[in-house]
Amino acid sequence: MTCRLTFIPALALACTLIGGAHAQRGTAAADYPGKPIRLIVPVAYGGGTDIIARLIGQGLNDSWGQPVIVDNRPEQFAELIRDETAKWRKIVQSANIRAE
Repeated sequence: MTCRLTFIPALALACTLIGGAHAQRGTAAADYPGKPIRLIVPVAYGGGTDIIARLIGQGLNDSWGQPVIVDNRPEQFAELIRDETAKWRKIVQSANIRAE
C-alpha cells in the first residue's frame, strides 16, 4: 500500500512536467526546455517508484534532448512541492502562459 501511495505523487509530478511542456506554445516552445530538467521523486533510491521515475526521465531525455536529473527527496516532500509550486506559479503568471 505504501508503494502505491508514494507512486501517485511522483506520477502526478511527472505528468505536470510533461503537461507544462505542451502548455507553452509559440517561438519559446520550440526551445523548451532550455536547461536540464529536475524530476523530484518523493521516495528513497532503489524502490519501484525510483526506477519508474528514471525510466520516465530517460524517455523525456530522448524526446527533448535535455538531461533529466532524478532528485530523490523522501524527507520534507510536502514542503518541497509547496515551494516549487509557488515558484513556478509566479513564473507562469509573469509570462502569461495559459494551458489550452
